[in-house]
Amino acid sequence: MRRLLAILLTMALLIGVCLDKTAQTAYATEPANETIYTYGDFSYQFNSSNQIIITKYNGSEETVTVPDYIGGYQVIEVGSKAFYKNTGIKKVILSNGITDIGDSAFEECSKLSYVSFN
Repeated sequence: MRRLLAILLTMALLIGVCLDKTAQTAYATEPANETIYTYGDFSYQFNSSNQIIITKYNGSEETVTVPDYIGGYQVIEVGSKAFYKNTGIKKVILSNGITDIGDSAFEECSKLSYVSFN
């Protein structure tokens, strides 16, 4: 009985640790603060190196070009779920400065058929 209880507690602990890891927002470079800025149809944050992470696309265009720079600051990342469930976009053009694309950045974008680097 004790052995079964020990196994169950161990499994519960492992599941809890796994769920905690998947619940965290995945950014390759952590935002420097929680402030969200906007530029056109994009929401973004700064990382600790004053580079930009696109956190959300709020527009409805079929073709979206992620800018190279915003206000003189380089855009380096498309963050986790930035385009999540955007069913209107068909084509996304990323700059060559993008070094990371977050988890599920384009998840459930049902019409998206083309992503390229410019």
